[in-house]
Amino acid sequence: MLNDGQNKPRWTDADVHIGSPEQWEPFVKRNERFVQRMPNFVAAFEALLNRQWTSDQPLDRVVFIAGHLTVDDYMEIFTLAGNGEGYGAEKLLRSMFERVVTLKYLHAHPDEFDRYMNYYWIHQHKLLNAVE
Repeated sequence: MLNDGQNKPRWTDADVHIGSPEQWEPFVKRNERFVQRMPNFVAAFEALLNRQWTSDQPLDRVVFIAGHLTVDDYMEIFTLAGNGEGYGAEKLLRSMFERVVTLKYLHAHPDEFDRYMNYYWIHQHKLLNAVE
């Protein structure tokens, strides 16, 4: 940090660091097998998400979009864990897990899809009641 002449600290580009490089090597050492397999995960994600969309079914759209969100969560968890932010990674892990379980359930029980989609309105109603 620099001083602006009035004894107030001022940030410079040199003061900003993204990530925790000192955490990277210990993370790789602790998770060597996982890191070695990361290219397989990336290839699977690309095959899953970078494909031509062919379905016009609402359930398929929801699963596809939620799949994108799940991959984003996974990569964010990896980034947080690799930078020594395990608690942040755990927070994301729970919601990612719940999303995956929900998607698996909807895939196995497509007849429940309308109930799942209608829950949004139930949640909105509860929120409005809480605000009032």
